[in-house]
Formats: sequence, C-alpha cells, structure tokens
Amino acid sequence: MESTKKEFLVLLKDRPGALSKRVEVRQKHLEKIQPLIDAGTIVVGGATFDSHDATEGENPQMTGSMLIVVSESIEDVRKIVEDDVYATSGVWDLERTKILPFRTTVRLPM
Repeated sequence: MESTKKEFLVLLKDRPGALSKRVEVRQKHLEKIQPLIDAGTIVVGGATFDSHDATEGENPQMTGSMLIVVSESIEDVRKIVEDDVYATSGVWDLERTKILPFRTTVRLPM
C-alpha cells in the first residue's frame, strides 16, 4: 500500500527583535517537537542565519527556522507550525511562513 505521507519544506522567519523570546522558549519548543521527531513527522529542523560566516567574536544573525516535515496534508503541517511555542509566543512571523511541497530525489547521509 502506498503511503499518503508527503514531504514539505517549511521556511519560518523570525519577527524583528525576537531573539530573546526565542532563547527564552527554546527548551519548551524542543520538548514539544520531540514526539514529532520520534514519529518521523519532523525529519530535519534548525535555525536559519544571514550567513555561515561571522565576524570574529560574533555569531551569525539568526533569521528564523527551517523544517522538513512528512505529513498527509499541508493543513496538518500548518497546524504543527501554528501550535508551536515559537508561533504562540510571537517568535515566528506566521504571515511570512512558506510551506512548500516537494519530493526528495536524492538523499545522502550527512
């Protein structure tokens, strides 16, 4: 039987000045998404930055988050995003969220 699960790339921008709130709720965010990771729903996730390079003594500027989600529908993905503490606490700018359906062609271990 063919799986009804589909892949989605989720790009989430932080609101301006959200870094302190992001740091404050990060542990709760990680705890809440762990069951989704364990279930294979969130398969990749992390922060996005303005650059990989940083000035000496400084970190790159965090700009948001990215996720790869495996789910049955874009509506399910949207609900995952909207229920996340980064969304409910105002870290993510949900109006600028992009949820892009895709299909993996190549996947190599990192």
